[in-house]
Amino acid sequence: GMDIGTGKERFADVPQHLIDIVNPDEEFTLADFLSRAKQVIADIHARGHIPIVVGGTGLYVQALVENWQVPNIAPDKKMRAELEKKSVDELRLELADVDPKEAERLERGKRYLVRALEMWHTTGRKPSALKTKNEPLYDALVLGIEMPRAELYARIDARVDDMFVRGFVDEVHGLLKKYPADLAAFRTIGYREIIEYCHAEFISASPNLEIPKQVRDDICNHTHAYARRQLTWLRRMKYIVWCTTPEEALT
Repeated sequence: GMDIGTGKERFADVPQHLIDIVNPDEEFTLADFLSRAKQVIADIHARGHIPIVVGGTGLYVQALVENWQVPNIAPDKKMRAELEKKSVDELRLELADVDPKEAERLERGKRYLVRALEMWHTTGRKPSALKTKNEPLYDALVLGIEMPRAELYARIDARVDDMFVRGFVDEVHGLLKKYPADLAAFRTIGYREIIEYCHAEFISASPNLEIPKQVRDDICNHTHAYARRQLTWLRRMKYIVWCTTPEEALT
């Protein structure tokens, strides 16, 4: 149901996997992703094809390429709710007290900080110690596309404008009829800003709300910042082959 805001694209002539596999209120961890991704890749290889892994979550791609072994620890909803009340800075400081390495690696990602602290409280072991790397399973070619910052921001802004044209507000309105506004999935950029502005209006009004330009600008600016953090994360992966255009990547 979170289609427009997450930028899902479907292609009739390209088989796609691991899309629409959980609902917004269902738990889906890194361990879940690794298990499912490995099954899909094995199936694709068995049919004589080469899989292409795409997506915006650097942690998931890194864990798959480097063959991390991640414990499948069940979430503790009560503990998570308490952790969610804290700010990013508070969570980071709390994690730094027990696992400085993990706190530095996760930086500003609140969802990941909460999960790391949840793992610590559940197991009594440092989250960084729970994740181990084995020999890579795949001979992976990892491509990154880096373009001038102004062009990147312009592409982001155009994408946000297109999301609104395609009915992003209607999508959020429909989701709020099914799920509570404080759902963890709704902290995703785009959903968060729209819900913060007009949750009350959605409850009593039609979805045909006039969204202020400030909401659109906030989504753009927050996405700019997210893209910068992505690049910082990806630069740690020294095996990435960097390209300047999609065309160069294809060659």
